[in-house]
Amino acid sequence: MLKSLRRLLLGGIASLSKAQLRQQKQLTKVMLGSKPRKTRKSSSKPTRKANATKAAHTTTPLPGRWINSWYNSATDDLRPPYQRLGYKLYLPKHPASMPLLVMLHGCEQNADDFAEGTRMNRLAAEKGFAVLYPQQALRRHSQRCWPWYERHVQEGGGEVPLIMGAINKVLAQYNLDATRVYVAGISAGAAIAHILALHYPERIAAVGLHSCPVYGAGNGKLSALMVMQGGTLRGGSGTMAEALVRLGETLRMPAILLQGHADKVVRPINQQQLVQQFMTLNQLQETDARQTVFKRSGRGRNAQGYQIDDYVVRRKLLLRVCRISELGHAWSGGDGTIKYHADNGPDASKLMWDFFTRHRRAAPRQSM
Repeated sequence: MLKSLRRLLLGGIASLSKAQLRQQKQLTKVMLGSKPRKTRKSSSKPTRKANATKAAHTTTPLPGRWINSWYNSATDDLRPPYQRLGYKLYLPKHPASMPLLVMLHGCEQNADDFAEGTRMNRLAAEKGFAVLYPQQALRRHSQRCWPWYERHVQEGGGEVPLIMGAINKVLAQYNLDATRVYVAGISAGAAIAHILALHYPERIAAVGLHSCPVYGAGNGKLSALMVMQGGTLRGGSGTMAEALVRLGETLRMPAILLQGHADKVVRPINQQQLVQQFMTLNQLQETDARQTVFKRSGRGRNAQGYQIDDYVVRRKLLLRVCRISELGHAWSGGDGTIKYHADNGPDASKLMWDFFTRHRRAAPRQSM
């Protein structure tokens, strides 16, 4: 079945350039869960560049703790079969009453890759917040993809309650601030972050989506690939009806959306449609948009142009849209030696945290 789907997809893109075709083949392999081919071990010694990279990743450790743990759904009496979700957690020295940022990795990544590539733990040590990295299990997907494209996941099932369970666990265990819980991710991780926020809007104070597929359009692996390449034919706001009911008349979901305009994996049309979705969700009008700001990051050949559009209601920033001109499918301003991270472009981690600090939720009600 998967082989026939793969042939169908590759046949439909045969007219693309060789570079695009190679990228599409890799994308197809990742999404359809193909196992990577075994490569011969090289007997040559590591290069100077490899040694330099390894040294860069073994610098002075950050203050605080880097915890490896898991959440078991049996703890909360969820329906069997009971499931476990592994996670990594970074806690600065004194985490009590700190905000919590939940970071969801993309396909072919894990918690360690994402923490190193985004440098989010370093920012957390500086600014004073905890970071939770849920990690998709290889037994669930051979490339560690979060299945955002499955209907039952979009409806709040699958890994969604497991991630929320892990959030609740660390909030209680380390006395973190439940009014300041933020969720962010890239690609498949961004898509599952979006779903999580839409199903638990009273718990998530704001969401950050980097290179994110539009919500609610996929229904299976093949349709997910089509969404990533062309968005949804139904338009951006058509799938927001149920989410609007969950938010009600007063609750809003603040969001920051980042997208590289050279991204050929999740193409920019997805961000355009996400903007429509969040405008619908937050009841925004075009008149709420502020003047576009154009900026450049870096110098010389590494300089990267980007623009920011803000949507503000009664002085409250509800939606920030960042378009980065030459960025491909990678976390902007991260560690470029790690796959799916680019060292040029604006610092996405800092942009997200600056946005998140503007928002908090009311304290969760205590059950009787």
